[in-house]
Amino acid sequence: MEKTENITSIIEEIFHPRSIAVTGVSAKSNRLGNLLLYSYTDIGFPGKLYAVNPEDESVMGIPCVPSISAIDGPVDLVIVSVHPSKVPALVDECAAKGARAAILFSSGFREKGEEGRKAEAEMVRRAREGGMRIIGPNCMGLYSPSSGLSFFPGMPKEEGIVAFLSQSGSLANMLGLFAGERGIRFSRMISVGNAADLGVNDFLEYLGKI
Repeated sequence: MEKTENITSIIEEIFHPRSIAVTGVSAKSNRLGNLLLYSYTDIGFPGKLYAVNPEDESVMGIPCVPSISAIDGPVDLVIVSVHPSKVPALVDECAAKGARAAILFSSGFREKGEEGRKAEAEMVRRAREGGMRIIGPNCMGLYSPSSGLSFFPGMPKEEGIVAFLSQSGSLANMLGLFAGERGIRFSRMISVGNAADLGVNDFLEYLGKI
């Protein structure tokens, strides 16, 4: 088992990516990936932002790259919102590219039964062997206004002093939006979903140390 201080350092790095690649985007249809991509432009992510689609030249004005491996330069964080059948291969590609972490919005793993649980566990095993950590699957991921991270458009851009940790992505999303309307601001919000790799205990330890 990894030491807590190593987990804390890893999570802190994940919260401060220099570059983000968003998969599952399309110029031809309104996919979830488009919403997630817009979330990062809306909050003003300061780093390099990549849209991944082999069929389009650009999405929302952001030039597309055909694949994670085709990106010219390092990728710290990958946002995965593709069909579950494509997720394991994409996770392998992300790890081979040297990504620090992947947030798996995609669902369809352990919540679908034993075969899904096995596929999820194998995916995490291969990601860890490649030096990459996973948040999710079936989650909203991370929100941190100071780092320019968001999981939905319209989230407050101002940082607060409250942190929030949830299994549910919908709960985190709604709380962030509704609390923002009432003047409540968050430092970080985390939705872990299935918590196949990084889980509640990891993030609680991290939040207690920052």
